[in-house]
Amino acid sequence: MLKRVLLALALVAAGFAAGTFFGYRILVKPYVWLGSIGRSFTVNQYALMQAREAEYPDAKEALEAYIRYLNQSKPVSDPCLAGESPWFDARGLRFDKTLAWVRLAVLHEKYGKTEAAEVAWREADALAAQGSWKDRSHEHFRDLVAKIDRTYPTPVPKVMEKSGGA
Repeated sequence: MLKRVLLALALVAAGFAAGTFFGYRILVKPYVWLGSIGRSFTVNQYALMQAREAEYPDAKEALEAYIRYLNQSKPVSDPCLAGESPWFDARGLRFDKTLAWVRLAVLHEKYGKTEAAEVAWREADALAAQGSWKDRSHEHFRDLVAKIDRTYPTPVPKVMEKSGGA
């Protein structure tokens, strides 16, 4: 009788261990993977919105924070590996960095910060040279960023409706 109880406990323990292992493999890894995608998307969207809508200091800070985030990101080694964003293969990471530096250069130019714009353009040029861009002119990059940014919706402030007699 004692042997059967011990065998049953051993089987329950083995089942629990197997369930924990497979539960981790099946449930936790995708959760962490989705979290990294969400974090990447959130940082990107915040930087884009600030660049479009905020005044110079806040827009500059957001773009610089996004560039720091991209610089800390390593190219993905496996698109399904937990904790790595699948968008960030070496080419995608370089593309995002290039566009972030272009946005920062354009922002500096808009506010007359010529020296800062030149530094940002040098960074964008260096990244673009590593890629396979057909046209690496500043005008092309300005047009590309403007075209991409037009695809994002502009927030529309709520218009307060007047009440009947007011």
